[in-house]
Amino acid sequence: MSRGREDGAAPERGGPSGAQGLDGTGSGMVRVPLDAFVDVVLRIPRLDPLPPLDGGLRRWPPEGLLPDLTGLHDQVAFGRAWAGWSPQGLAFAFDVEAGHDLWGDPDHPYRSDGVEVWVDTRDSRDAKKPTPYCHHLVVVAGAQGAVAVGLRVGGSAPPDERERLGHVRAEARGGTGRARGRYGLEVFLAAEAMDGYAPLESGSVGLAYRLRSSRRAVQDLSFGDAFPLWRNPSLWRSARLEG
Repeated sequence: MSRGREDGAAPERGGPSGAQGLDGTGSGMVRVPLDAFVDVVLRIPRLDPLPPLDGGLRRWPPEGLLPDLTGLHDQVAFGRAWAGWSPQGLAFAFDVEAGHDLWGDPDHPYRSDGVEVWVDTRDSRDAKKPTPYCHHLVVVAGAQGAVAVGLRVGGSAPPDERERLGHVRAEARGGTGRARGRYGLEVFLAAEAMDGYAPLESGSVGLAYRLRSSRRAVQDLSFGDAFPLWRNPSLWRSARLEG
């Protein structure tokens, strides 16, 4: 599946309840992770043509594999991630060891299996709040496949969200039957869904993702779920678009 919600409603707000931001607000104390002291620059290869996006995880090159950085923020990885770019858009793949049957509810994406992806097409690392070039994609994976249920731009749902979601592909395979506990998830975010996507000019993007399990903890590319990735793009990684 690659179609958004029929009612066009924005998904419930993401992020942990009661989490403390970097400005020190919130109800609890949050230990500063090693991410704050280590500047990791990712490298994303050009894939032209892109691999077949059907959840099968075929023809993803080794150079597209993103590093496992969960040790920097005290998480335990349960999936591998790849990324690639082309002038047509950005593609991502996830090989997930969920350990349970897939469960997805488009009305409750933050309780479901799936992934969130954040992209800043201008890679503005100093921005403390989403700019018009920051995008937050929410994808739910279930037994019937995957569906993109939300795409926020600049921190809020744009008037043309449904149209933008029409330029997103999301496919999942496995997770049930003999493949119970493991599934592949592939996502394509087309240039038409993003503002400011000009890879040949910019040369880099800001990037973060959060793999979600309906029964386990999350897996983040940057920082952890105690930090407000959805509203602070300075927490995302810088990713060079190579090739």
